[in-house]
Amino acid sequence: MLLESKMLEKCSLALGDSFYLLDEPEFIRAFTNLLNAFQSEYKNTNIGYSYKTNYIPTLCNAVNKMGGYAEVVSDMEYDLSQKIGVPKNRVFLNGPYKNKDCMKDVLVNGGYVNADCERDLRMLEEISEECPGINLNVGIRCNFDIDDGVLSRFGFCYEDKSLEHAIADLEKLEGVRIAGLHCHFASRNLVAWEKATTGMLEIIS
Repeated sequence: MLLESKMLEKCSLALGDSFYLLDEPEFIRAFTNLLNAFQSEYKNTNIGYSYKTNYIPTLCNAVNKMGGYAEVVSDMEYDLSQKIGVPKNRVFLNGPYKNKDCMKDVLVNGGYVNADCERDLRMLEEISEECPGINLNVGIRCNFDIDDGVLSRFGFCYEDKSLEHAIADLEKLEGVRIAGLHCHFASRNLVAWEKATTGMLEIIS
């Protein structure tokens, strides 16, 4: 503990009061352990790293070197993934506000876009018309009650049939392949994870 304190004091003197320490080998170990845990049960598993969580290029590049996907929610994050060298077919574009040009670039190059709202569906309709003969990988963000006391305003609601209507709209579009389902909840405890997983399995079935 004393050694750590002296190290932090030395960093503070050299860098100022605000700095960020990254243990890259520990990050790689944790990433690998998580991936191995899932692949032991589900071989076709990979990890998409959320750039918004921490987009320090060293971290994002470490994920890319391990074959992980870039999960981005803005043009800036997408541009960063490309500067790092992430293949476009290993990009997930998420979030409630997307730029159409960014969506199109991801989709026509084999990446994935998770539709989050009606606005996304309209842009996907336009992209489908503009890109005949190209397969477009589209996912859908699902929203359902997991009894955590939080009512999400993002994604398509399962209970009120909004999700069902979104699927029907996407199935009409030429070239669009519904490639997956996506969910995101604020709660991080194990009970919330269990309920989210159960809910996704119910939707899939």
